[in-house]
Amino acid sequence: HVVAADPLPPYELKLWRVAATGGRSLVGVYTPGTESSGGDPQFRTGEGGEFTFERVMPGTYALAVSAAGYASTEIGPIVVPADALLTGVALRLGKGRSISGRVVGKDSKAKLKGVKVTVQNAAEETVATTETDAEGNFTAPNIGPGHYTLLFQHEEYREARDEVDVAADRGAEGLRVPMDDSPALVGKVFAAEGKPAAGGIVVAMRDGERREAEIKDGAYEIHGLSGGVYLLQASSPGRGQTRKSGVTVAADGRTPCDLRLSQGGTLRIAVRAGETAVAGAKVSLRWKDGTEVGILSLLDGAGQPAEATDAHGVLVLLNVPADPLVLRV
Repeated sequence: HVVAADPLPPYELKLWRVAATGGRSLVGVYTPGTESSGGDPQFRTGEGGEFTFERVMPGTYALAVSAAGYASTEIGPIVVPADALLTGVALRLGKGRSISGRVVGKDSKAKLKGVKVTVQNAAEETVATTETDAEGNFTAPNIGPGHYTLLFQHEEYREARDEVDVAADRGAEGLRVPMDDSPALVGKVFAAEGKPAAGGIVVAMRDGERREAEIKDGAYEIHGLSGGVYLLQASSPGRGQTRKSGVTVAADGRTPCDLRLSQGGTLRIAVRAGETAVAGAKVSLRWKDGTEVGILSLLDGAGQPAEATDAHGVLVLLNVPADPLVLRV
């Protein structure tokens, strides 16, 4: 039977087979009122939360019940004999307990907002997800008794884990979870004349890894790096661009690196097929390693913004770096 203190809500049953090594495999997911249409075991429901599994292979099982607004409850091990009827299995739906706490930076002690908190049960199934608020606080309500793993994830910090136990009469509250900063690259970006760049992006690249960040008030922060040697590329509309190779990012902490943009020059392209001007031709400009040059201003022959060559086959590129480049039309 499935029982509850309140009127019984719509519920869902999950049946696992448990191996001698402790591993589990899901046999099936069952809902009341839906009879088995094929395969074993056969599932039937009756009045008042009664359920029956027939043609169950002998062995060890675990059974769980869940319903919206209630804590999931699991029982096991349940040993099914080869030649007998097993009766009296009861699962109780309760309102459950809460898992709550605060997430902070390990070094900064800052209260971390927007950290994703995932609650997983012993079968590594997600039973709840939530996020920390502006004060770094989180609460996962209606958690049933059991052992749980908590995962804490944020793009600017290393993933953190915690293990908690929830009892029928006691939750896991008042947790304090520190998160380490992930490797980060930070610095300021200056225009050619020495003033902080207004807007644009900085990109860090290494072995197929690519991370980028906006330039805000002349500064940038790139998080989520794995550490190692990176190539940096920075660009800002109307301010120019630059690239810097061999930047070593520490495996932990924050690595500083300031960048100065180069205003660059002007490249005027006239595209022709024989003597005929080619209108609407697209142009790409890349560094020799194949990565695309950052923000470029494109104009037609009359100085108006353009995306391709004009009726005369002309396209003007501004802020072109004074480096070897590959032009493709």
